[in-house]
Amino acid sequence: MKVWKAGIIGCGNIADVYVRNIQTYFKNLQIKSCAARHLEHARDLAEKYGIPQAVAVEEILADDDIDVVLNLTVPDAHYELNRRILMAGKHVYSEKPLAGNFEEAEDLAKTAETVGKRIGCAPDTWLGSGIQTCRKLLAEGAVGKVTSFSANMLRPGVEIWHPEPFSTYAKGAGPILDMGPYYITALVALLGPVERVYAFSVRDEEKKQIYSEPHKGEFLPVEIDTVYQCILKFRSGVIGSLHMDGGSWESKLPKLEIHGTKGTLQVPDPNCFDGELELYSGERILKETEDQEGLSRIWKIERLSDWYGQDDIPRVWKMETENFRGIGLWDMMTSIEEGRPHWNNISLVLHVMEVLCKLNCGETNADPVIHSQCRIPEGDFFSFCQK
Repeated sequence: MKVWKAGIIGCGNIADVYVRNIQTYFKNLQIKSCAARHLEHARDLAEKYGIPQAVAVEEILADDDIDVVLNLTVPDAHYELNRRILMAGKHVYSEKPLAGNFEEAEDLAKTAETVGKRIGCAPDTWLGSGIQTCRKLLAEGAVGKVTSFSANMLRPGVEIWHPEPFSTYAKGAGPILDMGPYYITALVALLGPVERVYAFSVRDEEKKQIYSEPHKGEFLPVEIDTVYQCILKFRSGVIGSLHMDGGSWESKLPKLEIHGTKGTLQVPDPNCFDGELELYSGERILKETEDQEGLSRIWKIERLSDWYGQDDIPRVWKMETENFRGIGLWDMMTSIEEGRPHWNNISLVLHVMEVLCKLNCGETNADPVIHSQCRIPEGDFFSFCQK
């Protein structure tokens, strides 16, 4: 097994889980150095996890011993830095989104092809046991012919917990580009390529109060729309809605439900690697409604699975940790050695980026058609990687 030398650029909030997982689970990866805009942040991360070097960004790019760079910088820095990484002759795995717009993402894809390097991009949550189990269930016909879906991301804003929430509400950010990658990637993984999209959006506030330290009590400007209602049609004919609101205080709407001719599948949170998964069987519903008493019970129940839901659905693989961020990087480097495409391949990343960018335009999007193609390996990720 080849051991790939990795450099990390960006040592903020998300870096900890990546470093822990690489050091604990992904033995084909070895972190050689880390860098950040403020060198003291890189030194703190290096000291905390025993990373050999804390250096300037330029030193990572110039280090011929580094094979791949993990880009964990803020979103508006992704495109320029990802391009520099590729031009330095290194593979790149980036946090989402890959770039600021679809044209920049296409440029990165062309650059990677020119220099002969791979691009991978978060999210890799869809490779977890939750979404992969749902892929298997849908392939086996658990809900019959899939007809529609409902996806909902409603949660409090990051200003109540994130130490540096400013970039979330800056131009080029917002719920579609921040949380949208989780939902759109999961939907494409489950339902295939998107055909066309429509979206409407509004801005809930012009400024937001920060409740987290160290900026508690300050106000940050809101430069983007924060609430989106979207309609998506997939090439398979499936239609559905995506509701995204980064300033909602509470919601009981399901994160993601997929409806078919024989049942409904409640999918775990696309932002997580596993979670609550329930299958509501049409056959069991019909059995419950054989008499009038049973029918009346159906309309009065508060929790569907109390009557006809299937709990404790066995997963396609048992995960060793609840947060497996970095498994997409592990797969990309493993795939190079094995001579196969990686699961978070550039065709999937570009397709998701085109969908996100057109949704993010809201009503101003003049072309609702999604033109890009994407390729996703068949089967479940864990079984594929165990071959």
